[in-house]
Amino acid sequence: MKKLIVIVLTLCIALSMTLPALAESYTYEAPVKSAKLARSTPEDKGIQSQYILDLLNDIEFTGTEVHAIMMAAGGDVIFEGFYAPYTPEDPHIMFSATKLFTNAAVGVAVTDGALSLDSYVVDVLADYLTEEPSENQKMMQLKHLITMTSGHDRMISGSELRPMKTSWLEHLLVEPVVHVPGEHYIYSSGNSVLASGMVQVATGMTCLDVLMKSGFGELGIENMTWDIGPDGINAGHGGVKITIEDILKVGQLYMNGGVWNGRQILSKEWCDYAIGYEKTLENQGDYAYHWTSQQDGLYYTATGSYGQTLLICPSLDMVIAVTAGTNNSVHQLLYKNVIAPIVADRLNQQQVAAALAKRADTLSLLGTPIYTASPVAETINGKTFTADENQYGITSVKLDVTDGYIDYTMTDARGTHTIRNGVGEWLRTQTSMTSSYTHHQYQYDIEPIVAYAEWKDDYTLEMTWRWPQLAFVDTVTVTFAQDGSAMSLDRSVNVNSGPLVCETVSLH
Repeated sequence: MKKLIVIVLTLCIALSMTLPALAESYTYEAPVKSAKLARSTPEDKGIQSQYILDLLNDIEFTGTEVHAIMMAAGGDVIFEGFYAPYTPEDPHIMFSATKLFTNAAVGVAVTDGALSLDSYVVDVLADYLTEEPSENQKMMQLKHLITMTSGHDRMISGSELRPMKTSWLEHLLVEPVVHVPGEHYIYSSGNSVLASGMVQVATGMTCLDVLMKSGFGELGIENMTWDIGPDGINAGHGGVKITIEDILKVGQLYMNGGVWNGRQILSKEWCDYAIGYEKTLENQGDYAYHWTSQQDGLYYTATGSYGQTLLICPSLDMVIAVTAGTNNSVHQLLYKNVIAPIVADRLNQQQVAAALAKRADTLSLLGTPIYTASPVAETINGKTFTADENQYGITSVKLDVTDGYIDYTMTDARGTHTIRNGVGEWLRTQTSMTSSYTHHQYQYDIEPIVAYAEWKDDYTLEMTWRWPQLAFVDTVTVTFAQDGSAMSLDRSVNVNSGPLVCETVSLH
C-alpha cells in the first residue's frame, strides 16, 4: 500500500512539472473561414464540359450580356468565367437578389425570437405611421412581406425609392393595402424595405449586422457592401454589391440546409420555407422567400434585375451564380444548356475539357481597340465648351487629347468629373462621373471604369464606358463642328429603368 502511495505521489509531481510547460506551448487558433471554395473540374463531378461550352455559345448566339459565371457541384467550383473587364475581385451590384440577404436576416431575427412571421407590420413600425392604418393594413404581417402577399395593388420599384431623401418607411406605410394580406400576390420591392425596417427596429441592428453576428462571416464574405436608405436601414430591396464567389456561397448555404463548415448559420426549417420545400401560406404558389421554384421543383432561382441569377439544383447538388447586364432570361439558358442535359445524360466527355478551358481564358466584352486620330483634335484640345441649358445639369465639357488617351471632363451640379479614355487600348481608372440618369438611379461617389475612345470619322468621337462593378455600359458620342467651335453630346446606355438614350446636349 505504501508503495502504491509513493507511485501516485511521484506521478502527480511529474504531471505538475509537465502541464505548465504544455500550457505555455499551446496557442489557440481560430477556425479557418472559407474565403475560397475548393476547385474541381466538370468531369470529376460527372458533368460534361460540353454542356457549359454549349451555354457559352448560346449566350453569344442570343446576345445575352453576361459578366461572370460560376458553377459548383458537390460544393466545389467546377467552372468560372469572367467576361473582361469583369473580374473575380469586383463586387457586382445584385439588384433584387439583395432580397435573399434581407430575408436571411429576417430568418435570423425570427429564429432568435426578436420577430415572428406573425408579427404585425403596424405594431413593429408604429413610429413610422403618419396616418391611421386601414383594416387591411392592420392585418399585414411579416410573412406577407416576404412572400409578396402584402395586399398592395402595385409593384413599388427600387428606382421609385432610391431618389427619395425622406423616409422610405413612411412613404410605404401610406401605400393603400387594397387586398386582404395573404390572398393576393404582387411582387414589390417595397415589401422588402418594410421587412428590413422591421428587422432593425426589433433587433437594433441593420440586416447586414444581424447576418454577420449570426455567423455569415464564416462564409469568408469580405468585400460585400449594402446601401443604406434615409431611415438608416439597409435597402432591403437592392443595393448589395458582392463578388460572384460569395453570392455562390450563399446559394450553397441554403442548399446545405443552413450549415457551413459544420456550423448552423441559418436554421434548416428557415431554409426549407425560404426555398419553398415547405409552404408558409395556403395556395402560396412557386414564390417562397425570394426563391422561386422552376420546372416543378427541379431547380430554384433567386434573381435580380438585368440577369443577376443564383440557381440551386438540389438533385444535382449544383449551384450556379451569374452576374449580367441583360433583359434576357438567364436561368432559362442555364436550364436549357446545363441542367436539362445533365439530368438526361451524365456521361463524361473529357475531350471537351480543354476547349472549355481555352474559352474561359478568352472571355471578353471589350472590342478590339484600334488607334484613330482626327484633324479637329488639335483645335478642340483643352478647350472648354459651355453647355446650353439641359435637364442633366451639365454646364461644361472639356477634352484633353493625347496620342495615348483622351480625358473627358464634365462639370455639372455635382462637381467636375473626369474619365480617361484609352486611344488604341482600354484603360481602367476611377471616376465620379454623374451617371444616375442612365444607371437606374444608382450613383456612387467613386466607381471603377474601363473606357475606350475611337474617332468614327474626322468630327465624331465615340467613347465606350464599361463599369466593372455595375450592369451598365454607356456609349457617349461627341460630334464637333468642322471649325471646332461647337459640339453636341449624345449618351446612351445598355439597360436602364428609364430612357436608354439621353436627349442631345448642345455646347459651344
